[in-house]
Order: sequence, then C-alpha cells, then structure tokens
Amino acid sequence: MAVPQSNVSQKVKTVDTWTTEEALAAGTHYGPAVEVPRGSVVQSFLLDVVLGGDNSDEDYLFEVQGRATPDQSWADIPGVLFTQQTNLTTYTTVVERKPSASDYPGMVVPRYVRSKVLTAGTAPLVTGNIYMEYSAPNGPSKVVNHGIIS
Repeated sequence: MAVPQSNVSQKVKTVDTWTTEEALAAGTHYGPAVEVPRGSVVQSFLLDVVLGGDNSDEDYLFEVQGRATPDQSWADIPGVLFTQQTNLTTYTTVVERKPSASDYPGMVVPRYVRSKVLTAGTAPLVTGNIYMEYSAPNGPSKVVNHGIIS
C-alpha cells in the first residue's frame, strides 16, 4: 500500500564519501556497509563527485552493491551502474542519478548497501559522495483504541 505523499518525507543518506582529492590506487575499492532505514523506499542513488587531475589516463566506474544480511555476499544492484568516465584530462564534475525508470523500474534495494569504485590510470583522484535518496513515513501512524465499552 502506497503511503500518501502528504505523509512522506524525502530523506538522503550518505553511502560513501571521498575527502578532498582522495587518491585511489588503480583497482577496485569498496565502501563501508550502510544500512537502509527500515520501512523506507529507496528512489535513487546520486553520484556527486569531482574526478581527475593532471594526467590523461584516469578511468572511473562507480556502482552500488547490496546484500540482505551481514553474512551474505555482496551483489551489484541492477540499474545502479553510473556512466564510466574515461581518459580524463582535467578535473571533471559528475552528477548522475541512478536508476532511471528505463534502467531498472521497480528497483528493490536490500537491507545493506555499499559503493564499489573501479579505477585505472596513473593517479585517480576523487572528491565527493554517493547518496541514497529515499522516502519514509513522516511520523507515527494513528493509534485506534478498540477497547470494550461497557
């Protein structure tokens, strides 16, 4: 049952953060596990980063992975693979929201998520965040007293 819009608040939670020009060696990097708030509906993930530097051979591929329980393996969440950035020659700002309705309609997000970043090149540098955008009920629901009237 969908919650009426008037009872829903839009929220944002950080999935991963890279400090000012954080150097990432070439390879695959994983962020910390972040719990999706219970009862929430995840609408999208937002990549908001500045990439690059002075070299022309840096490549970046960002995505989000998930798992239902702490002991399960991580798996890529379909539709949350951001556009690959290749051969950057200057600092480049990337702001991208995933998924779109065509990428993965009806996205199901497991209880835990994390970022996955694949980098290549001489000196990949990242500054920014990946955010999870979600909705949740705005306050407690009504309580009905079904007590017996004598």
